Formats: sequence, C-alpha cells, structure tokens
Amino acid sequence: MRLFIAAKLPPGARSELAGVMEQIKGTLPAKYRWVKPANIHLTLNFLGEVSCGEAANIEAAFGAPLSIGGPIYLKSEGIGAFPSLARAQTLWVGLGGEVSRLAALQELTTKRLLKANISVEKRGFKPHLTLARAKGRGRPPDILDQAERFVGFYGPYFKLDEVILFESDLRPGGPIYTPRVRVNIV
Repeated sequence: MRLFIAAKLPPGARSELAGVMEQIKGTLPAKYRWVKPANIHLTLNFLGEVSCGEAANIEAAFGAPLSIGGPIYLKSEGIGAFPSLARAQTLWVGLGGEVSRLAALQELTTKRLLKANISVEKRGFKPHLTLARAKGRGRPPDILDQAERFVGFYGPYFKLDEVILFESDLRPGGPIYTPRVRVNIV
C-alpha cells in the first residue's frame, strides 16, 4: 500500500486555493494536471509503498497525540514551483504563519517513524500545498511571468489540529486518499 502522513486543510482554505487555481489555469499551458481542491493537503512525510507489517508499525507509532503545544496556525502565501519557476514541474502555494512550529511537528512525525523502523525521505522539509503537476515528457513550462502575479498572495489563516496517515490509491481520474489513522495535535 502507498502511504503518507499529512494535515488536511479546512474547507475555507481549500476554497481559497481553488479560487487561486482558477485564476492561474487560464494563463498556463494545458501541460498541467490540477489537484482536485478536496485533495489539497499538507504532506509531512511521504512513505510510498509499504508492506502490511510496516503499515501496522506506522499505525502503532501514531496511536498517541502529537504534543507540540496545541494547534498550528498557518496561511497560504505566494506561488512557487519545483524544481524552479523556470522549469515548473510541480506548481505549489507556500505557507506562512507558524512555520517553525510546523517544522517541529514534521520533525516529531519523522522521529515516530524512525522509532518504528520506517525509513524516511532524506531531503529537507519544504512545506507547500501542491496545486498542479506537469504531465508528459519534455521540458516543463516556464511560469515565471504568471507566478509574479501571485508574489503578494496571502490567504486567510487556518488551524491545523490533526495529522492523518493516508492511504493513496492512484487512479486514472486522480488519487483517492483514505484516512487510516487520525492523530490530534496537542
């Protein structure tokens, strides 16, 4: 099974991002596959394919609340892309607000995974909300001009008070995310 640990955004934040996506869609080439607004989430740890035994270990590791001093308040902020705006393979919205507390939360989830003998990604945590991914082969489009329109974009604050272990079922019409374990942030 394919698993990841993420925080789901509240409906108001997803609605705000859906509006941003609609504004951007018309200015970009058709080379992008857009995330359904209901599927927008903040990934803390991507685990990929894991065995049933590993999944059981992960579920056990997340049986207790995550203690970091209460909910985290964030806001969407600006547009970016991986690997860069000049070669935009993945288009995303950044985050502002209590990002240092968010980094501490991600570090705590990573520690729980390591304690359960689950390997984690080595690259650094870059909090973002994925909006679209370039499809097909070839050089991704340069979106620098379009992204400049959203440099000053700030969404409203939203509260993260829960982390979810999701199972991802990849389908032609888009992924289906099924919650396996919900963990409160306290």
